[in-house]
Amino acid sequence: MKAFFKQYMAEYLKSNGINIHEIDYKRSKNYAKVKRERIFCGNDGFMTIEEYIERYLLEKYKVAYTYESIYDMGNPHELAGDKCQESALAREILTKMSLVDENDIEAEIEDFVKGLNRQGGLKWRLEKHLDFNIKLFDVINHRQQGELCKIIYFFYMLEHRYFPNTNVLELLSKPSMENIDNSFLKWKTWHGSVIKEIKESLEKELSPCAKNNIKGAVSYIVSEWDMYIDKVLITMDFMAEAGYEFNFENIINSLKSAPMHVNKKAREDNLSPIELLYLKVVQHEHIGRIKDKLHINKLLPQADYCVPLDLIKEMKELYNRKVEINGTEKYISDKAAVIAKYIYLKLDTNKEEHRRIRYHKKKVPKILEFCSRARLKTNKEDIVTELWIISCLQAIISDSGNEIFDYAFYSYESKSRRKQHVLGALKGDKPPCDALQIYWVRKVLDHWYANIGRYNERVKLRKLENACDNILLEILKCQNIGEMLQLHSLYYNNL
Repeated sequence: MKAFFKQYMAEYLKSNGINIHEIDYKRSKNYAKVKRERIFCGNDGFMTIEEYIERYLLEKYKVAYTYESIYDMGNPHELAGDKCQESALAREILTKMSLVDENDIEAEIEDFVKGLNRQGGLKWRLEKHLDFNIKLFDVINHRQQGELCKIIYFFYMLEHRYFPNTNVLELLSKPSMENIDNSFLKWKTWHGSVIKEIKESLEKELSPCAKNNIKGAVSYIVSEWDMYIDKVLITMDFMAEAGYEFNFENIINSLKSAPMHVNKKAREDNLSPIELLYLKVVQHEHIGRIKDKLHINKLLPQADYCVPLDLIKEMKELYNRKVEINGTEKYISDKAAVIAKYIYLKLDTNKEEHRRIRYHKKKVPKILEFCSRARLKTNKEDIVTELWIISCLQAIISDSGNEIFDYAFYSYESKSRRKQHVLGALKGDKPPCDALQIYWVRKVLDHWYANIGRYNERVKLRKLENACDNILLEILKCQNIGEMLQLHSLYYNNL
């Protein structure tokens, strides 16, 4: 199978006008178009076409010639001896960046090395922003020292050549949904390209096994907690139909009382420098989603939705009445006068209120588009019911029209002069930030649960989500896979 795929890729590259046996093939426009495409390679998982070429189609010495520096991520050249010294690394950076005249380079090398090690220098910033302490690694181990040199070179080049207007390490220290690589979903975020560059560069340095172990462990832990919340949600709804209420307090208390001791062996399961850095970047993306979700839950108003009991009884019948997705706006136009009492929570409504409902009809499909960002498991066709439409219109009409979305991320201030209005997310064709999309979906769900008399359950579910997400943040700060998995088990097995 591998031989067949190699042949297939060779023909694919040839058909795209790419000759990887030419020493400067990386400079061609054809190569630039396809090198970032990700392909599935069986047990080796996903990788870019660039990584596949260098890993399977070219000999190591040929790959090495395609790189500018021996310190570039992905260059298979084995660093040893004096090449693992900071002075050699400094010489390389000063030369490649043309920072100094060749005649003055020796004095500049000494100053550059001092700069790396002083407070505020690159090593100091690695520890401050990433909790990545270079001093913890073996100074005698040439492989580890070689990897550390590559890491220093990598971040220097990221910040001074490839992304000169971005403090990359500070960006990594402030994870958010806007600092995540969602390119595989065709979604763009403010700094997704930076994270994508970091991940793909590090992946070329790792064995497929190491890469998959790291990604697999993090994904496994996060998905376990996500699935647990999904199970609670299903159980909560099932019990509600039977007339019972789910006991959230017991679960939250059990999480608080979970044993915290992680054994010494798990803590000693150390990774190489590049493996640890890759782990932190993978953790970073999940931490960004979790932190933003916690912030969204904090922003959502703890409103006391006073839905009259007689309307609750009627609306319980509406959440099974589906509406065609493409017929949402027509439904609102035709039924505005009928559904007005549910939206305004009063029996007597007037023509102006009906007109207002019709005026906002185009905003409801927009909220539906946000559901994919919120990662709702339910199909869109099942979401669109009469009650969902009513809940959307309630969130649009009855909530504050001047509400500001109090959310910021790294360098937000330099890119946006002011924070977004919540209603602004439903205007225009440009999608709002991911966090605001999720905020809207949760606003609608708050109304939905209130409309069937279960808003208090909704609030309790949110508290459980927060408890689980705070535990996940703690787990994802671990420095190795063993410690991470064991801490996960200590909490999860206590549920």
